[in-house]
Amino acid sequence: MDVTLELVEQLRKRADLSYEEARAVLEETGGDLLAALILLEQRGKIRPDGGASAHYSTKSGGQSAPPPPQEPDAAQTGGSFWGWFTDLLHRSVSNHFQIWRWGELLASIPLIIFVLLILLAFWISVPLLIVGLILGCRYRFAGPDLDHSQVSQAVNRAADTVSDAVDRAKAQAEQAARQRQSKQ
Repeated sequence: MDVTLELVEQLRKRADLSYEEARAVLEETGGDLLAALILLEQRGKIRPDGGASAHYSTKSGGQSAPPPPQEPDAAQTGGSFWGWFTDLLHRSVSNHFQIWRWGELLASIPLIIFVLLILLAFWISVPLLIVGLILGCRYRFAGPDLDHSQVSQAVNRAADTVSDAVDRAKAQAEQAARQRQSKQ
């Protein structure tokens, strides 16, 4: 397919490029407008979120792109408290508490369930978490909001400290056993 002035203009309209850049990308993709848009998105020249600059329609005519979805504000969600509460609920379901042992995921539970277990069954869940640390389990908070958070780093430091203490205790027990055997 030949690269026409109309194709270059369509690409320029959707990707906000200079004439030379648009023509070069279209020549690279053989005049395929959709492939050119995808290539520009991969190169980071246009937004991958489907904004108006990346919109492509197969319908003929100069139809404009649909408006991007808007986040509901406090007035739409019924007030600031309700908006805050729904946001908290969404975050507590989309993030997880994970239990790992020897590089294998044993369990992953939504954060809201973890918090409820800690609050409602404190005397059972906290000792189980401590026993898990002693037995070599690692805990991690994962999800879109918590992957690289300070909470996860603090949990990792606590797990490292417990792991070091367990290793020292094992080494001392083995040394004491060797000393007893050498005395006999």
